Amino acid sequence: MTTNSYERSVCIAVATAIFAAFAPLAISPACRAAEQPATLLAKMTFDAPDDSRAWTEEKKQGDASSEISIDPGNRHSGASALKFRITADIAGERDIFTGVKLSDKITGPGRHLRVRLFSRTAGGPSGDVSFRILERGPSGVIGWLGNKADFIKIDAVDKWIAYEAQDNLSENTTGLTLELAISHANANRTVWIDDLSVEEIPG
Repeated sequence: MTTNSYERSVCIAVATAIFAAFAPLAISPACRAAEQPATLLAKMTFDAPDDSRAWTEEKKQGDASSEISIDPGNRHSGASALKFRITADIAGERDIFTGVKLSDKITGPGRHLRVRLFSRTAGGPSGDVSFRILERGPSGVIGWLGNKADFIKIDAVDKWIAYEAQDNLSENTTGLTLELAISHANANRTVWIDDLSVEEIPG
């Protein structure tokens, strides 16, 4: 064997060994799953004056105990934030909600939902503000995401705080209702939310 042939054989052997060592990593199902990007279902920055119209207040006609608006004076980023204010003392609960449709690109079991938002509050005690997610399917309501009526508890802090939570989606979930709730609050209890994102993650 000539010197050139020998060197070529050594190079081929080394290359084969390297490929054999790293090929399993390249085709690992776990790696492939990790590479699948999240699907952004909703991104709410509340920068437009009419962005509050997507949210509905759950209260009886003529009830003026709460109000929802876009507030340019208090924001985490951008031009403004969503403001939810209690205008009169309440014994029960007031909430606002909006809907989100799930992507038809991700189906079946093993799906996860991740929610990120920024919030600040004023004029109330800790523990009275919750962010909830209701799962819906073709036959109607399925239940609270993760069986949690309080998916994210909002702290009573008058500064912007980042929140993030995720949980498994039911196999038949096709849509979501996002809900911000204030319970047993006094007048002027106020909550702001901003930079809200909802992502669906493959299992």
